[in-house]
Amino acid sequence: MLTIPASLMLSRRKIKETFNVSDYSVRKAQKLFKDQGFLAEPARRNGKQLSPDIIELVKKFYQLDEQSRILPGMKDVVSIGKKVYERKRLILCNLSELYSSFKLEYPNLKIGLSKFCSLRPKWCVLAGASGTHLVCVCTIHQNVILLIHGAGFEEEYKQLMSYIVCEGAGRECMLRHCDKCPSKDNLVHTVFDRSW
Repeated sequence: MLTIPASLMLSRRKIKETFNVSDYSVRKAQKLFKDQGFLAEPARRNGKQLSPDIIELVKKFYQLDEQSRILPGMKDVVSIGKKVYERKRLILCNLSELYSSFKLEYPNLKIGLSKFCSLRPKWCVLAGASGTHLVCVCTIHQNVILLIHGAGFEEEYKQLMSYIVCEGAGRECMLRHCDKCPSKDNLVHTVFDRSW
């Protein structure tokens, strides 16, 4: 389309006035018409490309057990290509929190949120997608996250949990059966020391 005005064999000034374009656009169209002919399009510029290593690292990060869990049902699979099935994994937080975790772990990698989200594997699904109602989003559990956000803490709820349970907490820690976990007083002192 860019070369149509250039193909009319009009002067540069006449094309500029008729089509209401800049002198630069007219010169570019005339050069393109001269080099490649009628209806030629300019070559597309490629943006900054991520290396395959970074792409693979992001995909593996989505599949870490700390970030996502395999869904237990037999039908919780996704077809990839012909007769290739992958188990669905439920992402345990929203994508912006996951991106923040990725940037904390790999601060030197340059990748934006939108590119990070676009690299999510097909089998890594978000809570709320059909068939993923295995995660509790009741008002009691969801309100904890909202309260932390509303209180204006810089930390995320996962960081605050580290004050009351062991690092890499397992089932015993979360059910409060672990004797090695720090007490909730640890969290209370941390919160109140900052607010005064």
